[in-house]
Amino acid sequence: MNLDKIKSISKTGFWFVFLPLLLGSLIYVMARDSSIYFLQFLPIKWNKIELPYWVQYHLPDGLWAFAFSSLVALVWEDVRSTGYYVWLGVLVAVSIGLEVFYGTFDWYDLVFILVGIGGAYWIFRRKK
Repeated sequence: MNLDKIKSISKTGFWFVFLPLLLGSLIYVMARDSSIYFLQFLPIKWNKIELPYWVQYHLPDGLWAFAFSSLVALVWEDVRSTGYYVWLGVLVAVSIGLEVFYGTFDWYDLVFILVGIGGAYWIFRRKK
């Protein structure tokens, strides 16, 4: 793999993987109550900000799905490969399974997850 390819993957990874993960995490930390399981382990305590309901409760799922789908597209280098579809199926199954397990499943979450996956698919399909 040449240096230009590595730089391109690094830049793409930042914009399409790291940044959506960071934004989704910041929404959780800054706008959700501390009863969320993983927030209980963070030593951060500050006043929560008010955001629209869909931003607080659904957008992070879509951002994380977009980031994961982008990461899989970067690894497989072809959004039409079987591996890409297998990992996206795993993403949806695990996401929905965890939400059902914790009793937080919502159809809007599924919509945002599918939009996140579809957005990444559309972007990476056009890049090739």
